[in-house]
Amino acid sequence: MPYFFIANLYPFNNTSEKVFYNEHDVYSLSIKNKELVEFLENSVELKDGYIDFKKDYLSKISNEDELKKNKDSLIYVTDVLNYSAINTIKFEDFRNFPKKVLLYNTTKRDCECFTCLIGQLKLDKLIDKLLITDITDASDLQEDARLAYSHYKCGNIYQSYNLFEEIAQKAWHTGKYVVYFICKFNLKRLGHIIHWKEYKNLSSDLIQEISSKAEKIDLDAVYRHTNEISKEEAQLMKIIRDDEILDKASGYVADEYEKIKQIRKSLDNGSSTTTASRSEHVIDFHLITVDMFYNRNFIVNDVFSEYIDMYNTGVKALLLNYANYRDYSQEQISLDYEFCFYFIYYGKYSELKNTIAEYKIKDLHLDVESEEKVYDIIVNYYKSFIGNSGTFGRHEVNHKIYNQINKSSFDYKFVDIFDNISLLLGIIDFGKDKFKIISENLLNALKYTDIFHPSNVINLEYVFIGNTGYIDSEFGQNLLEILCDKPKLFTKEILDYVVHAFIDKDDSKKINNLDLINAVIETLESRSREVHSKTVSYLERIYKIVSSEHKQVIVDKAMDRLGKEFSNREYWDYVMNGIIKYDTFFDKYLENILSNSYQIHSYEFDYLFVGKKRTKPDMHFEFINFIRLLYKFDLLEKYNDVKDSFVDLRDYMIFYLNPERFDCENFKVEWLFCTYEPSVHRALSKISFVKSAFDSFIKEKKGAEYLELYTEYYL
Repeated sequence: MPYFFIANLYPFNNTSEKVFYNEHDVYSLSIKNKELVEFLENSVELKDGYIDFKKDYLSKISNEDELKKNKDSLIYVTDVLNYSAINTIKFEDFRNFPKKVLLYNTTKRDCECFTCLIGQLKLDKLIDKLLITDITDASDLQEDARLAYSHYKCGNIYQSYNLFEEIAQKAWHTGKYVVYFICKFNLKRLGHIIHWKEYKNLSSDLIQEISSKAEKIDLDAVYRHTNEISKEEAQLMKIIRDDEILDKASGYVADEYEKIKQIRKSLDNGSSTTTASRSEHVIDFHLITVDMFYNRNFIVNDVFSEYIDMYNTGVKALLLNYANYRDYSQEQISLDYEFCFYFIYYGKYSELKNTIAEYKIKDLHLDVESEEKVYDIIVNYYKSFIGNSGTFGRHEVNHKIYNQINKSSFDYKFVDIFDNISLLLGIIDFGKDKFKIISENLLNALKYTDIFHPSNVINLEYVFIGNTGYIDSEFGQNLLEILCDKPKLFTKEILDYVVHAFIDKDDSKKINNLDLINAVIETLESRSREVHSKTVSYLERIYKIVSSEHKQVIVDKAMDRLGKEFSNREYWDYVMNGIIKYDTFFDKYLENILSNSYQIHSYEFDYLFVGKKRTKPDMHFEFINFIRLLYKFDLLEKYNDVKDSFVDLRDYMIFYLNPERFDCENFKVEWLFCTYEPSVHRALSKISFVKSAFDSFIKEKKGAEYLELYTEYYL
């Protein structure tokens, strides 16, 4: 229940005055009833993580039935408070210290109810259970609502709608009017989303019929017609109708995020502002209260943008707060399981990725229990894809989950979770042993389902970045085998990630499977012929990850490609990456450069690169690559007269082709930023007028892109 609602219920408030809950006094409920607090203080205690009566109180009760009733009531009230994000109640006495009582029951683990299966991301077991569970006359109303809500969570909107209609009738006839109101609220919400969630599964006429029916539900009329409800029930219905708890939480989370950003700004500007704040606790509290209220009461809401945006904002705020402590405090803080679950389930990948990149977050620390639970749900998620054939324990596609995923309404949620887990794996170090199990299940998930898109595989970037030390040749070979079987997923980006992981490894740890190497070449060669493919420059990448024993295979393939259909770009890639010697096809390359030299001057989209930012037009990519090759292999003097073969060279081109004889009065330092090729700058830094000009330039200009080049080669 809402914390601000509980604060005014009897016996917590035994006065006629309204209690205004302090949202910043998180997880704690200040109440008016001093006697209740004193009674609990004297009568209850925590035993092994559970609330219980003290021995003194137990000795006063001789009736077993009364004792059981009191114990059940204590446990029930404590559970309600805990599920409302309250674990402490206190009486504020301004003349003395406040009296506090901790009321807490350890949450049960390994529960197989629908709610826990969703929370544990055991989606295969969730689907199995949904397929065999139904509502009956004898079934419990709360479990009925849990079933209907779980269908909604899995994207079965039509089934959820029908079940909530049935539950509404059952609740009305049994006098459960709050449940009835929630059902009507949910039916209206489900009617709003059925057209874009079930368009693949239902006829347009049926969708229109349900949408129209839901639209006609008048929640105010439902509210008015429930005459037999109490004042408290009426208030609770109003809170649900108006989304009051979500609106309050959204405001508080946004406000606290702004406070954290202001702290960061002050710290970056050299302020002595402390990193310490209560913002993270306030955000945690409101994220949990919204989660508990909507998901524990089976209220449809977490598919809508305001709900998702609040969680995404909260997660970004907690990431930034973590970075503030890491960068400006000696105190280390930890994040918890709830943070990770919200990150995975509600995070917006691109926004979280930008936050992580901006603040260079790569070392997220979790408490021990949270790390174990996060590890479990990641493995559970990947395992959900995998079925078992029963033959020697062999894996196969999990057809039940596959069919469910193919419903349009569940597909996007499933792959969003995949992307967010990939991102999280890049910033949490689970250790070598756990990562091996995670990676094995990740590969099986890719292998045994066809729901993933190239973008999902590209988003594995952070898995590679954060776990380079744990990625071995077995992982690399298995991934490449899967991508060869699913060529549409095989992109330039994923090949680059594999290269990044293997380029610095010992030769013995590189890929040594000749059949696989040939399969990769064949797959990427096929992909390179497709329109808009980015995989054309693949041989130099493969060359970097194969063992020395099989590098000649790549050399032969490169020679064969150039011999059949010469390409300047491919030749340059092969030479600059050491696959072939420059003089093998240099005459052909030079002939192409010279025969197309007119394009250097007519090309419309030339840019001078300063750092990574495009500035003014002034440079041709093809020419600069030509220059880079000449400098790297010390060919300037040998081909000194080549400039006479070009048509109408620009000044910067003349400079690069013969820098020592260039008129220093016409030299512009900006030309140096055409390339960051080390061999070019090592040569140019030896020319006195170039170095002198750069010395003067750096005194006038400020910017990391200038200073980095200057200090590395010209200082």
